[in-house]
Amino acid sequence: MKLKDVIAKFRTSDYDYSCSEATIRGCNEYYSLNMSEDAMKQMAGFSGGMYIGGLCGINAASVAVISHMFTKTVAHQTPVLPQLLKEYYSLFKEEYKSIQCSYLKPVHQAKHGGCTHMIVESADILEQLIDKYQKEA
Repeated sequence: MKLKDVIAKFRTSDYDYSCSEATIRGCNEYYSLNMSEDAMKQMAGFSGGMYIGGLCGINAASVAVISHMFTKTVAHQTPVLPQLLKEYYSLFKEEYKSIQCSYLKPVHQAKHGGCTHMIVESADILEQLIDKYQKEA
């Protein structure tokens, strides 16, 4: 099973989570992060680019997961964090041309199911980078 398979589960009508919620919950389950329900609920406001078309909720949740997994104490004492996030954004933008919901929704949102295809498929980028950087750690 891959990360995208778990994230896909959280986009079904059984759960009905948004982009940011499905991503954080899928990662929590897949990587056994033991995030609390309250911690995961914090991602709700990042849905739809924070409801203003800003930073895509997939990206916001991915940053939260990467931070959770790789930050030992604080950001400025985590040398891998800037490089990992730059690489993540570069790969995401290479595939989807933007990290802004205002661009992504008109291009990738389906009439039914919203941005599910992009939410699920973009998980490959996150999984690839987490695997790479965990091996280097």
